[in-house]
Amino acid sequence: MRHEARGMVWLEWALATLIGYVVGTLAVLPLAVQLAYAAQPPWLSGAVGGAVLGAAVGGAQWLVLRRNGQGADGWWVLASVVGGVLGLTLGAALSDALAMATFRTSDRETAALLVPVRAALASGVTGIVFGLLLGGCQWLALRGPRGLLVWWVVANGLGWMAAMGLGAAAADRVTTVGALLITGVVAGVATGSAMDRWIRQVESPKRAA
Repeated sequence: MRHEARGMVWLEWALATLIGYVVGTLAVLPLAVQLAYAAQPPWLSGAVGGAVLGAAVGGAQWLVLRRNGQGADGWWVLASVVGGVLGLTLGAALSDALAMATFRTSDRETAALLVPVRAALASGVTGIVFGLLLGGCQWLALRGPRGLLVWWVVANGLGWMAAMGLGAAAADRVTTVGALLITGVVAGVATGSAMDRWIRQVESPKRAA
């Protein structure tokens, strides 16, 4: 029965990632605004936001791992916090640098049209760096076939890139809450599919035995 229930791992994972992302982002937004008004360096906001987001997403995901018999030795949340801090700090810094070097125009109408494009690209850059470092740190907490672990890192990078890029692009039309939901769902489905495959592969030898 337990193995049959694991057919829904990807859905559990997607919901956990969605909830963790929304809760973590909403929790850190007031602090991020205060840091911005206090003219604190961007890396500080990234580090604080990454820590909160990593803890919220990693904590929710860890519950799914435990439910499916994969406790990741209790290091999953810590790895997620470290990955979140590194990923959001470096990702935000890189996206800011790229934004300053591209899409410069003196035409107001063109500049207005480019706002959602710039937001999507900047968020996508942040997302891929965040995802790669988050997945890389979580990789250290997993045990299993090396090929699947590499795919876990890649799935996180691509998944979070698409998630943050799409969320930012749609923010003007669906409000902030809608953008958060889009980001959480896309990231959750992308990483959930990879985790479902990883758990099935790890459990295959046990079932055969």
